[in-house]
Formats: sequence, C-alpha cells, structure tokens
Amino acid sequence: MVSKRDRLEAAGRWLRVARERRGYQTAADFARALHVDQSLISRYERGINEVGDERAEQIAEVLGMDIIQVRRGLGLWVPPESATPQARSATADDAELQELIEQAEDNPVLRDALLAVKRMNEARQQSRAPDTKGDRRNQRAG
Repeated sequence: MVSKRDRLEAAGRWLRVARERRGYQTAADFARALHVDQSLISRYERGINEVGDERAEQIAEVLGMDIIQVRRGLGLWVPPESATPQARSATADDAELQELIEQAEDNPVLRDALLAVKRMNEARQQSRAPDTKGDRRNQRAG
C-alpha cells in the first residue's frame, strides 16, 4: 500500500509535468490562471497539500484535460471502469496513451514506442471511420 506522503508527492510531480506540457512554465503562471496564490500550487507540487475535488475540476478546465485523467494523475478517486456500462471510447484510450507518453519523457525508447502505438491506433480508427464522402457520391449516383 502506498503511503499518503508518497501519493501526494506523485500527484505533485504529475501536476508539474501536466502544467508544463500545457504551457504553464512556472507555478506562478498556473496560479494566475487558476486565480489562486502561487504558494498553493507550490504546496500541491511539493506534495504538502492534497488537491480537493473542486480544485481538480478547475485544474482540468484550465489545462483542457478530461477530469478523470486529472483525478487519476492527482491520485484522487475515480469510478472503476466496470462501473460505467459503456465500452471505453477511443478518446479515453487516446487520453490514457497520451498521459503515458508524457510520463515517458525521460525514456526516449519507451516514448518512441508509445508514439508508434498511438500512430497505429490513429490509423486503425481512421480505417474504421465511415467514408462519408463515398456515401455522398453513392447517393448522387443513385
């Protein structure tokens, strides 16, 4: 079992990487976007404070990320996938893959492999997408 301290530190590292990837190079820039004091962001990123539910929603909005992805990254509770009756969407798979790619920044070999998987998934999704142009041509011809 992971200690609370370890969980908070991991959440802080995730938050720092996520904000930097979204263009907020400093905690102060990110704090301004969230309309909070920079010291709060610093405490989150150092693993001193836990991000609450409402703040997680705000962070997801400012970063332009899915709330489930943000909650996972911050070590907050998320519903188990089996609790949702729908099959996982391609968008959810893409978001999870993108998160793994971001986390692999220190390992170029793993990052390249994950990027290759992402490209294969995108190609597979495109091959499964309906050909709406062809459908329109068939309707005009008929």
